[in-house]
This record gives sequence, structure tokens and C-alpha cells, in this order.
Amino acid sequence: MNRLSVRLTTIIDVVSLLTLGSEFVFFYTCTNRILFFAILCLTLFVCTSIFIRTSHTFDAVFLYSFILVLFSSFVIGFLFIKGNAFSIKYQEELFYLVLLNWLIPMLCSVIHNLHDSREQYAHFTSFFNKSSIQFIIYYAGFLALLIVAKPVTLPCISSTMEQSIKEASHGNMIPFYRIACYIEDSIYNHTDLKPLFQYILASALVTLPYGFYIALLFKRKGHLIRLLLLFPLPIVIELCKHFIAQEATDVEHIFLGVLGGLLGSCIFFLLNNRYNHLRHYDFLEGRRYYNW
Repeated sequence: MNRLSVRLTTIIDVVSLLTLGSEFVFFYTCTNRILFFAILCLTLFVCTSIFIRTSHTFDAVFLYSFILVLFSSFVIGFLFIKGNAFSIKYQEELFYLVLLNWLIPMLCSVIHNLHDSREQYAHFTSFFNKSSIQFIIYYAGFLALLIVAKPVTLPCISSTMEQSIKEASHGNMIPFYRIACYIEDSIYNHTDLKPLFQYILASALVTLPYGFYIALLFKRKGHLIRLLLLFPLPIVIELCKHFIAQEATDVEHIFLGVLGGLLGSCIFFLLNNRYNHLRHYDFLEGRRYYNW
């Protein structure tokens, strides 16, 4: 693998630090969060595209994304621990910076590789593997934080629902019991269903990456095997919440986790289908050459 030139590496380092500084400055000065994240995504996409087109290798993108993710994690961790001692306070939305610093360069790289009909950009498989390792490390830390500090739960909206949850304090083996209680209470009390949709979406998004990688690693296996492989992570998460966080087990969380895994698998197969359609080979497998 060709090493990046010293000049290009220096440029990437400088641009990464400038991007990082701009992210935190505008995060705390911009009051419109939607506008801020839209500008952030556009900036990351443009910078990534420029690095790909100028270097003709995805190694430059990995260095850019790695610096952003690493240093943004350090800054957020510092603010979480020592934020009260400064005028800049820690906010939970800061975690979106870490996610976008990894996700947008990855999406931009996939798009460039997908439409690279002349094979002019090198080392995509290496880039994807290294970026995946980086993501899995952070993903494991996120799951640990989710289990110990901030589990995804459905809020109580009435005394009836609260009582039904207390009755199932030792565990609930009825699928979607809490969701049914929430919908029933919402109908009778005329409350908003938005928290319910947020709960389902958040629960599914937690295991979406897991489903994507399961589909990637076991795409040659049968549908039943891939479906069964979606259960281990939600089950492990639920057991950890029970024994570590002392939270009552709920089979509903497992089914929502499997649902998220199915969504991740669908995303992979849609991506793989686009590669077959545009590039005539599977994702990460490379061009097929024939000798006649």
C-alpha cells in the first residue's frame, strides 16, 4: 500500500483540526440545531470528496475521519468530566458529532467507490475494514454506556401504565406489552404518541449496525441462519441490563432489537444490489476479471 505523501498528510491534519474546531464553535454558537447539522454534513461530505479526488485513494479519507472521531471523542469526554468547571457545558447532542464524523466520510466514500467505473480510486476495501474496526470499538463503548447509564425506556403516561409495569418488575415475557399499554392509555387519555415512536426508533437504531455487519459477514448463508444471528446481541444487552443495571428483563426489547437488525440487513442488501447493478459485483468483492 502506497503511503500518503508528507504534504498531503499535513494538509489532512490541518483541515481535520480546522473542521474539528469549527464544529465545536458553531455547535455552541448556532441556536438552530437542524441548520448546524445540515452544514456539518455538507462540510464533511465536501472535504471527503476533495480528499478522494485529489489523492485517488481512500486512505486519505480514513486519516481525516480518524482524526475527527478521535479528537472529538476526547473533547466530549473532557467536557463530560470537567464541563461544569467551564462556561462550556456538556450536552448529549455532542455525541452526534462523533457519529457524523465517522458516518459522512464513510457514506461519501461508498458513493465514490460505487460510481468509480474507471477504478481510479484505490484501497476502498482497506479503508472500509479499518473504519469498521474503529466503529466497532466506539459501538461497543456506546452499548456499554447504554446499558449502565442511559437505557432506552418508554415513559409512563398514566398511573394505570405505571402499575402494569410495576407488576412486571421481575420481567415481562409478553411481546410488546408495554407498547400496547402505552397505546391503550394514549387513546383513553388523549396523549401524544410521539414518545412511543421515538422509543421504537431509538430501540431499533441501537442494533441497526449489528444487522448490517451480520448481513455482510454471512451473506452467503441461508435466510434462517441470518435471522437467528440477529438475536444474540439483543439478548446479551438485555441480560447485561438485568444483571449489571438491575433492570427488569423485557422480551419487547429483544424483538425491537431484532427489528433494528432486520433494518440493518435490508440496508446492506440494498447497497449490495446497487453494487451488482452498477459495478456488476458484490460489495467489497472487487471487479471480476476474465481471461478469454
